[in-house]
Amino acid sequence: MKNNILIFILIFGGAYSWALPLHDNKINEENFHSSLYIDDPRVTQIEGHMKLLDGFSRKLFKRSNTCFELDKFVGTQQSNIQLEFKQKVVGTNIFNPFFSKYYNNVYNSHVDDILNKQNQQTQSAFQIAVHKTTFARERDTDYVKIQDRYGALLQAGDFFTFGELCASGYVSSFDKYAGAWFTLVFNRDADGNDAGFISLVETYIRLFDSTIEPKVRAQLNRELANRAVTLYAEFRGMNPLTIPIQNLRDIEQFRKLITQIKSAMLSSDSGLYMALEYTPWGYNYEFQNYFYDFLKRNTKLPTEPGRRQWFNFYQNIELARLMSDAFATEADYVDRFEVCRKQMLRDYPLNRQNEKQLFVNHLNPKGPGVPLSQIHQLLSEETLNQLKDKLKNLESSSDGSIATCHKRLTGQTFYTNHYQDFKECAWFDDFTKTPTLIVDALCPLTPK
Repeated sequence: MKNNILIFILIFGGAYSWALPLHDNKINEENFHSSLYIDDPRVTQIEGHMKLLDGFSRKLFKRSNTCFELDKFVGTQQSNIQLEFKQKVVGTNIFNPFFSKYYNNVYNSHVDDILNKQNQQTQSAFQIAVHKTTFARERDTDYVKIQDRYGALLQAGDFFTFGELCASGYVSSFDKYAGAWFTLVFNRDADGNDAGFISLVETYIRLFDSTIEPKVRAQLNRELANRAVTLYAEFRGMNPLTIPIQNLRDIEQFRKLITQIKSAMLSSDSGLYMALEYTPWGYNYEFQNYFYDFLKRNTKLPTEPGRRQWFNFYQNIELARLMSDAFATEADYVDRFEVCRKQMLRDYPLNRQNEKQLFVNHLNPKGPGVPLSQIHQLLSEETLNQLKDKLKNLESSSDGSIATCHKRLTGQTFYTNHYQDFKECAWFDDFTKTPTLIVDALCPLTPK
């Protein structure tokens, strides 16, 4: 399989990621029982719908099960929608700092493309944006009950399974953003009265006085035609809308579009996650009750864990979640690989006539393509069997399996020892998830 990976890199370029050992992540003492606000770019890449009190792994940076009883849970969620006008293309300062921090490069490249197309001597541009920011936070989590089946794991000292299912902490707040950005490019006025035109557009978009609306609309529509206004749109954190008015000639049509976007934002929970607050389980009152009850029933343990013990606990609970994810990832990849291989054997059996037939590289659709002979080499039976053996070993009870590590890290050992103390668990530091680039690039097989 390593040979196939090298072949793949030679054909497609790029690299694939390796698992990082947990001991590279030093958890400071203050993190053990306090929340952590995270607002780096990884947050925007979180997949799926995240809810308050979802389990969350700091190391894996993924949500997990919701392990609380939510029947009586009361959270708060506040949204704000803002309409913003800018009379100059000012790039990174055009949007509120909460958002621009993440998408400066995206929007700047968009603006650059527009400005490169326009004639700097005779044209100008201004911008209109609709922003929706959402802030959600938990309230009174101390009184939210952990579900009985997860509480039973804590009572039994099965912290490993608890970590697999509930991760090392949970989401106690998050921020989201959705936005629509419009850039209007227009011909400059010979008399230099561009500011008056821009102000008139803003007045009409915000206008609520129906008695003067027709006069302003007629005046503006004449200006739109005379200035040959072109409309460009970008959407983030919401479904892109069809823009039928690229050559803007009716200001009312544009105002209706703005209204439609506001309505879509109000009725939708969509948006990009911008930041989240992670709270470790040790901070939670209900978890503490279960945990310290277990300690009292085990006379070998001190009543209050020290810094080293809590460090071991969080390293081990992150390990459990990482192992769970590794198994799920490998199982999914084996399934995808096998489906793609079956398609290859069924629809494209190799012979001398078709060995040079090219297929689309989905990671680089405009590239030269991949010959069928290379695809048969990459999706070989030998590689499939190696993948299956790797997965089988993970779920077995032999060395290098999740079960043997689980058996070793149970009860008091879970926090008195670090997983690296045991060969049954230390192997995971060198474990590598199978790179998915081969299947991502080739499947489904599509002739070029």
